[in-house]
Amino acid sequence: MENNADFNRFTIPLRWGLIIGFVSILLFTIYSMFMMETAGMLVAGGFGVFSFILMMILLTVMAFAQRKAIGGFITFKDAFSAVFVSILIVVVMSQLYTIIYTNFIDPEYYEKTLQMTQNMTIQLGVPDDAADEAFTKAEEQIEKQKSVSGILMSAMFQIILYSLFGFIIAAIVKRNKPEHLQA
Repeated sequence: MENNADFNRFTIPLRWGLIIGFVSILLFTIYSMFMMETAGMLVAGGFGVFSFILMMILLTVMAFAQRKAIGGFITFKDAFSAVFVSILIVVVMSQLYTIIYTNFIDPEYYEKTLQMTQNMTIQLGVPDDAADEAFTKAEEQIEKQKSVSGILMSAMFQIILYSLFGFIIAAIVKRNKPEHLQA
């Protein structure tokens, strides 16, 4: 890393973490308000994949911006550290917003989720007894998700999943200083 006294290695990850966090919140809101009840299973899955890929692209852009700010060279460790800081910010923002959204903005969110599950079982032509069982399991799963332990588990899962991709991003972005430039 360059010995620039003015450079703060957390400025870019913090800024981009906030940007990506707001994009994540916007996508969740769009899905919850406009697509959740009308979108089929394929569209909902596609939107989830699109959201994840967009987040990974934005994290990669952030990592390249960090490398450029440092002087064009960045170690794997420094690249992953920057990505990880952004991931933590995004996950915390998303979890807090989900709590606020499901409790205050749209308290019927989980009922809509159950209705969507029921509609999917009908679309798939699942027999009534299996559909009832799926609905019961969905209710149990939602109750777990709403609990403090469920929220923490969800956050930990997201951090682990995004960090695995963060390793890939760091490997793509890293650029070691050539021997003749090292001092």
